[in-house]
Amino acid sequence: MVYTYNLVGATTGLAVVSADTAALTAPLAIAMSANVAGKYGWYQIAGCAVVKKTAVKVSPAVKMYQSATVGRLMPTAASGKQIQACISANSATVASATSTVLCIINRPAQMGVVN
Repeated sequence: MVYTYNLVGATTGLAVVSADTAALTAPLAIAMSANVAGKYGWYQIAGCAVVKKTAVKVSPAVKMYQSATVGRLMPTAASGKQIQACISANSATVASATSTVLCIINRPAQMGVVN
């Protein structure tokens, strides 16, 4: 699952899309395991990550976007929802029925605008 995090408060939360997409500016991390509220957990912020996705096909080497499904990404372009420093790393198209996709990440973040 995709999480936002706060370095100052050392807190995390599932990445949620708000109605105000311009406000989406938090850093993101990928949970390395199922994490329980109030406990410590491991999160990945760089490298090749296994990322939860929506039920759509994902082509190789495409930009990823935050979906309306909490904690998941999608390859479908959506204004204000592109994830900076995140691109699909699969060698072939991933079927829509598959729930995860490999992504290369390097301190990904919500970007607030699509350029």
